[in-house]
Amino acid sequence: MHGAGKSVLVSMPDQVTVVDHEQEHARRMTPLRMGWAGLQEKFGFEREVAHFLDCVRSGREPLTSGRDSLKTHILMHEILCSAGLPGLE
Repeated sequence: MHGAGKSVLVSMPDQVTVVDHEQEHARRMTPLRMGWAGLQEKFGFEREVAHFLDCVRSGREPLTSGRDSLKTHILMHEILCSAGLPGLE
């Protein structure tokens, strides 16, 4: 991400680097920092997965439908392609 005079590079799941006009700060997720965090917590999808599984069990429609998810993927593809990066091939 870029903005407000800073750039942030996220190298999932283990490092975040913040660069401003004068300094670069990197934070690595060591076992001590993660504690007992599993992959779901590290990637941040634990609640979404639990919600989806609950909807499957109860027969309810998820808050975000597959159609909405597809729109997000198409938008990301357009952003990547306009930046000259590989999109969804």
